Parts: sequence; C-alpha cells; structure tokens
Amino acid sequence: MPPTVIPPPPPKALKTCQRCGLQSSVDEKDCTHCTDLSDRELHTYLRKHIDEQQARTNLAGC
Repeated sequence: MPPTVIPPPPPKALKTCQRCGLQSSVDEKDCTHCTDLSDRELHTYLRKHIDEQQARTNLAGC
C-alpha cells in the first residue's frame, strides 16, 4: 500500500508594504519588516536584504 501523502497547508494571504515593498501576512496589522525602523535603518535593512538576495542568486548560478 502506498504511503499516505499529506498535502501542504494552503499559502497565507500576503500584503505588500507601501514603505519597504516587502510582503507580510494580511493577519499582521503593521509591517513586520519596517514598522520599528527609522528611514536610515530601513535603508540599511533593505540594502542588506538586496545584498543577501544577490548572494543567493550568485550561489545558485555556480
């Protein structure tokens, strides 16, 4: 008899933050990424986020 396959849970609905452009759950009242950040901190956070994405892309291309 084949093993029982349990389907993954359905994806959660997401919303895009107008300030940082990142997505978070619609269940969250405020953005989980940038609510507590100043403009300068947000800039640093987004720069780091972009750098990490590029590093992963470069790793995948090896």
